[in-house]
Amino acid sequence: MVRGSGQKHYDVFINLEHPCKSKCNCPHSDGKRIICKHMIALYFAAYPNEAKKYYEDVVKYQKEEEQRQEELEYEVIYYVHKLKKSELEQLLLQVLFDGPV
Repeated sequence: MVRGSGQKHYDVFINLEHPCKSKCNCPHSDGKRIICKHMIALYFAAYPNEAKKYYEDVVKYQKEEEQRQEELEYEVIYYVHKLKKSELEQLLLQVLFDGPV
């Protein structure tokens, strides 16, 4: 049994071998093959090391994504600085009239 955010209690069953066969009687997932937040909460409560690992994976992904974004910004700035004024004007007009390519 899991208490939801609205203080309601939900019956939750987690099938570790077939997660889509898990069940919860909350309005979001009752009678459907949907993994809801109550199932996730129960899973992480039962397996706290998995919650820690998931959190670490998310933090790692966010750092990598920030790095990729910084690299992309650098490449765009470098590309724009290499353009001649006429090329930049042409690209700007193209984006304004046709949208991003």
